[in-house]
Amino acid sequence: MKRPRKPRPSHKPPDHEFKDWERGRNPDRIAGRYLDGQSSAEEALGLLEHSDKRGLLYAARIATQAATESPSFNEASLLIDRSRTNYVKALDRMAGTAGFLNLKAEASIGLAQLPILGYMAMFKQMPPPKLLEQVYADTVNATFYAAQDITQRNTTTEVEMSKLIGTVTEAAVVTLGQRYAIRNIADGSWLPVHSLYVEDAKAVLGSATSLAWDMTLFEDLGDGPKAVDRMQIKSSNRRQIGNPTMAYADGITLLHFNPDLALPSDTGLSQVHTVRQAATELAGQQSASAHLDARTELLLDIIG
Repeated sequence: MKRPRKPRPSHKPPDHEFKDWERGRNPDRIAGRYLDGQSSAEEALGLLEHSDKRGLLYAARIATQAATESPSFNEASLLIDRSRTNYVKALDRMAGTAGFLNLKAEASIGLAQLPILGYMAMFKQMPPPKLLEQVYADTVNATFYAAQDITQRNTTTEVEMSKLIGTVTEAAVVTLGQRYAIRNIADGSWLPVHSLYVEDAKAVLGSATSLAWDMTLFEDLGDGPKAVDRMQIKSSNRRQIGNPTMAYADGITLLHFNPDLALPSDTGLSQVHTVRQAATELAGQQSASAHLDARTELLLDIIG
């Protein structure tokens, strides 16, 4: 006679407002309900934190978003800790597995950038120089490994490769800006950061105009950090050419890494060159600095 199987413990959160639990377990649906304002951050987190690796990545970004919106230092601090935990859990779930290269890159880069967003969320101030320098180095290193996956063609699907190139491209632009801030903005009053989850995922159904952006530029003129520019970052302009339906809302600057930040010496993907050059410079070889400086000037011209 077979021994009866023990029932598996349910991760279903108590008193949640989702009528259909089976539908609610899908991470994309849960995140979508949060974006649409149909559920709170806490409700979404309660489900996503018991989800798969993709759900944990959503949870990390939503926790960071909620921290930036909280007026309470203690609440923001707890949410940033929660974000960090979810990033680490997502990476642990993917450790030693083939595939999921873009999710790994997003999680690694998000975790590297988290101290900046956490500091700004908790203190409502620009981060101190030492923290920015460490975050910059950690982000360059995380992006370098993602860029290696591109050059070595470690993913077999074009969809995954396209997503990975997009993730590396965004990080390359953000780190170029942060490098400039470290070297040239002594008072810490100017800083680009990755956009928050809601900013990155904004969309209006049925509209040809996108409200999403990838990088936010902050300035602090003495009254706290204020967003002064928003940038949507694309790897190239190939899809934009001849496609007039792609448009972005007023106030969002559109940048195509190729050709906008490309240099004549580039062969292959310019954003991969940028990441390699940044890693080379961090390793103490200043031969890459001139290329990074030239690319930064192109970026500053576009920011205006």
